[in-house]
Amino acid sequence: MNTDLHAPLGQGRKVKRQRPGVLRTGRVVAGICLVLIGVSSLYTAFRGDGLKREMPPVQDQAAVPPSDTNQNQVPSQSSSAAVPNGMVPSDPRSGANVEQMVTGDGSVVTKYSPRQRDGNGPVLVDASQVGQDPRMAALPNDALLESTPLGRLPIVGPDGRRPMDQYARPWSGAHGTRIAIVVSGLGLSQTGTQRAIQQLPEEVTFAFAASGNSLQRWMQEARRAGHEILLQVPFEPFDYPANDPGPDTLLTSTSAAKNIESLHRAMGEITNYTGIMNYQGGRFLSDPNAMEPVMRDIESAGCCFLTMERRPSPKPRQSQRERRRPTPLLMCSWTSSLM
Repeated sequence: MNTDLHAPLGQGRKVKRQRPGVLRTGRVVAGICLVLIGVSSLYTAFRGDGLKREMPPVQDQAAVPPSDTNQNQVPSQSSSAAVPNGMVPSDPRSGANVEQMVTGDGSVVTKYSPRQRDGNGPVLVDASQVGQDPRMAALPNDALLESTPLGRLPIVGPDGRRPMDQYARPWSGAHGTRIAIVVSGLGLSQTGTQRAIQQLPEEVTFAFAASGNSLQRWMQEARRAGHEILLQVPFEPFDYPANDPGPDTLLTSTSAAKNIESLHRAMGEITNYTGIMNYQGGRFLSDPNAMEPVMRDIESAGCCFLTMERRPSPKPRQSQRERRRPTPLLMCSWTSSLM
């Protein structure tokens, strides 16, 4: 220690010299780390990770004009492709022009427009595309609807698809004996309709009365729940007018045009149904002259027809044991009108 009192403070102390080798080594290591981090960042930034969406070229953003590649072509049918009954299978879209357009974001939009068919006899239409996406089951297919003064009525689409194909419940694939259960008269009682939709399994078909209330709402809820639906139209019973099925009842005493108008008024109440079901109508169903134009109109709309009729009681000659057996009161028969 310096003992000179006149010397400035700090003078005379021994300065500890730092080792330059250690400092230089630390700086070199830090510099190498910074370089490695920079190189890694640049590699990550410029490396293609496959997550970036490639935008289409400028010339591809415009609508692609119809051509042989994007137009639907009907496959040529040879004589060997004919089925045994002589009818030639046909593409369901053979009556439609199919155009594909690429939008600005790269998605493809498919456009269907009607095209004149070659009217050389009947053809078989492949209806393998049955059913509707459950997420869209409550919404109708606009291509299968026609706006009229009586409402939006079902029609056959330009690609040959029918409402009975579009809104039908797809086959589950189960084999063996199958039973169809239809609950009719829905829409007349709000409480009963709500309980049916909430409690019955989706395999049960619902028939909504054309004179019911809030039919559009109940139809949407039933379709979201997975049910196939029918429209129940009043037909003339034997004891009419003492037994009146409701407004716009189809009568044997009125003209075919009037009955078709009443039918269309009922069909315009809701959408998304596969077909028509009768409410009563014993007299009307037994009259071929009254039924034929109605059935033809239902067929032209691409819908099916479900009829309920009473099974006759056992014959008197049957034994006592046979008469004790339970007999179903209703027998349902599913037809596709005049197909």
